[in-house]
Amino acid sequence: MKKFLAIYHTPKEAMAWMQDATPEDQKAGMQKWMDWKDAHEGCVVDFGAPLASRGNIGTGPTHVTISGYSVLQAESMEALEEECKDHPHIGWHPEAYIEFFELALT
Repeated sequence: MKKFLAIYHTPKEAMAWMQDATPEDQKAGMQKWMDWKDAHEGCVVDFGAPLASRGNIGTGPTHVTISGYSVLQAESMEALEEECKDHPHIGWHPEAYIEFFELALT
């Protein structure tokens, strides 16, 4: 199995909305993630964690931030994309997306 780093990208306005959401809305959103994790347990190596952006150096994009990460596994990038097609991060905001990097482990 190949291992991949999944980086979750979220627009800053969506991050602000999540921070201001009610505890009930936050719990409902997290439950979708937990349900996905349970349904794809063979894919999840390290569920990861949310990240809080504190700033950046350089001239990168400023409207989208990295909001979290996971370490996942699959036979190929195509298989990983199939595993993640129902991931809760996809579709909740039109500019939210997941970026995958294959870990080059020896």
